[in-house]
Amino acid sequence: MKKQTKIGCGILSGSFLIFVILLAIILSSPTEKRKDYIEVRVSPRTGINIRTGPGTNYPKDGRLVRKDNLYVLEEKDGWIRFRITPKDVGWSGWVRKDLTVSKDEWDSAIRRENLKIVEENIALLKKEGLLIEIETDPPQALVNSTIWYGLDQQSKYNIAETMASYCGLNTNSSASISIRDCLSLKLLARYSDTFGFKEHQ
Repeated sequence: MKKQTKIGCGILSGSFLIFVILLAIILSSPTEKRKDYIEVRVSPRTGINIRTGPGTNYPKDGRLVRKDNLYVLEEKDGWIRFRITPKDVGWSGWVRKDLTVSKDEWDSAIRRENLKIVEENIALLKKEGLLIEIETDPPQALVNSTIWYGLDQQSKYNIAETMASYCGLNTNSSASISIRDCLSLKLLARYSDTFGFKEHQ
């Protein structure tokens, strides 16, 4: 019985030793400094170089283009270490932090660019005499129905989409618009991201 006990203890001690070794391996495995990945995007239109370390003295390791999404792992001396996706555990690179913007900043900049373009188109529609007034709450446009009826279907669609985009960008909501005759307020057409363009007779 004593011999069996010693053997049992030996087996137990061996199992415990294996457990300790495995635990040590797990604890010594490299872990990311940040679990909450921060998504940023490349800002220069020409793209930026990827480096193997936080500085221009490190070798180049590729190039990123504008709109590339980066998931930040850590920051050091004005540089960020990133991955293309959070699950891309086999590789990471470094880029200058000042050449990136946060996703929210990027979306805001794109919205401003789009709004500027749409506002120019709205001004043109007013200059041509088609658009009399446009409101964002509720989203509706008052137009010259004589000019409106003289347009082809594709032109009506494009104009309705532009006016809906104007309302959506100004209110930070989905694009939609009701188009009415400026005198009788008769509903002429509607546009929405949900159902598209629908003309009313």
